Amino acid sequence: MVLTSRIQYEELSELNVYVARAVQSQRHVLANQILIRKAARQLESAAKLEESWRVLVSTLEALDFDEVSSDLPKWPNDRAPSLPGWSRPGEDRSPDRWHVSIPLHAGERVVGELQLHRELAKGRLLFQFSSLLDTLIPPLENQLQRCYEAQEKALADERGVLRSPPVPPCVLADDRKA
Repeated sequence: MVLTSRIQYEELSELNVYVARAVQSQRHVLANQILIRKAARQLESAAKLEESWRVLVSTLEALDFDEVSSDLPKWPNDRAPSLPGWSRPGEDRSPDRWHVSIPLHAGERVVGELQLHRELAKGRLLFQFSSLLDTLIPPLENQLQRCYEAQEKALADERGVLRSPPVPPCVLADDRKA
C-alpha cells in the first residue's frame, strides 16, 4: 500500500481505491453478520411470537430492507397470529424493487411465508443472504411451531368440550354387552 501510494501509476491507484472499498465493505458485512447472530439469540430467547416478530422486523430494517410482511394462510382454523407488516416510513414505494418470499414452517408444515422488499437503487446487500435463511429464520420458525401446536391443542380441547361424552354401551340384564 505504501509503495503504490508513492508511485503514480494509474493501475496502482485504481488498485488502492479497490482495496479501500473492499476493506470498508467487509467492515459493514462483518457488522451485519454480527447483528444477525445477536438477533438470532434474541429470537431464541423470546417468550412470545410477537416479541420475535419485533426483533426480526427491526433487524431487517437495520439490514436496509424497505418492507417486511408475513402471510400465514395455513394456520389452524384460520386463527393466524397477527404479525403486522412494516415498511420504511417516508419513502414512496417504487416499482423498481425486488422482493423475496421465504417459506415459513411450523415443524414439517409450510404455514406461510415471509416477504421482504428492497429498492433496486440501493445496490448490493452488505451481509450474506444465506445467514437470514440459516441463522435468523429457524428461531422464528421454532416460535411459529410452538404457537401452531398450542393453537391445534386449543382447538382440540374446544372440540372436546363441544362434543358430548361417549355413551357407554348398553349392558343387558345378564351382563352381556349389547
